[in-house]
Amino acid sequence: MSYKAQKKALLKIHLALLILLGTNFFCRMNFSISIHQKILFGLKLIFYITGLLLFFKTIKPFQKISIYFSLYLVSPILIFIGWLFDGIFGAILGSIFLFFFAPNESLQKVENITIYRKFGGLLGSCCDYEFTKNKMLIFERKVAELNLEKVNFDKTPMMLKNDTLYLNFVLKEYDENGNIFAKDSIVKLYVK
Repeated sequence: MSYKAQKKALLKIHLALLILLGTNFFCRMNFSISIHQKILFGLKLIFYITGLLLFFKTIKPFQKISIYFSLYLVSPILIFIGWLFDGIFGAILGSIFLFFFAPNESLQKVENITIYRKFGGLLGSCCDYEFTKNKMLIFERKVAELNLEKVNFDKTPMMLKNDTLYLNFVLKEYDENGNIFAKDSIVKLYVK
């Protein structure tokens, strides 16, 4: 395969992935349905790698589009430099970069419901969880979101019954004197 044919094929792959990932982002934000997280992470990696390869293919002879592809090389370097200086600049750059590429962490699966810890960035808030339901093998639909502190989903008994997910865990509560007492709680999530 010739150099021009390789570059053209990479451009087509990169453009197709850009359209697919953009459409997925739009559908996730507006319709709460997206490609499964594991598949999506693989597509994002391929997208990033094709961007890096296209930078090296368009730099010589220099083309204007190589400025766009230089972001794939320069952004991790800037994040690393910001991290070395241990400042808010590196955390902000890292959060922006990782927002697009970092997958949500899968915590537990109950039948066809998956619980993810949402990525909030390096300066993001804690304890946002997303509950998704598998649809048609490669898609998943968001069915609920919770913000719970200090919940260990590995030790939390869960049960799915009649399109309702029951989460049974212990919440810490305080009395009027400031003493902590444990309270057993059940959260019901409707997941149809």
